Amino acid sequence: MLSLILYYIDEEYRNLHPYLSTRNDDFKVSSDILNLASKNKVLHAFLKGVLNEGIDTPKVRSELSYCERQLVKLTDTLQFISGLLGDNGIDFLTIKTFKGGLHQHYHLLNLDCLHPLVLQKLIIILH
Repeated sequence: MLSLILYYIDEEYRNLHPYLSTRNDDFKVSSDILNLASKNKVLHAFLKGVLNEGIDTPKVRSELSYCERQLVKLTDTLQFISGLLGDNGIDFLTIKTFKGGLHQHYHLLNLDCLHPLVLQKLIIILH
């Protein structure tokens, strides 16, 4: 299953493994494959790849819609943190994983502040 996920999210992998193509009526986006993609934090990328390959089902659309709502929440959170810390003169660093070259982002569900002093200052600001 992991090979199939990689086929849909990575163009280089897809070019090296064209035999994994699933453009036929037998392919189903199963709950198992969705769970595996989710656990590996590539569900959004996988669903976009599946959709781009012409596999357009209500389940794919529904899951992709959920992922996109989560992405909006993450964006809102990052904008809030950036504004709050920046407006109070606190330097900070946000780390986001990124797969270079293909412009394919791997989305994380949580963010970590890298230094405890940032957290202490944030708590003081919020109170």
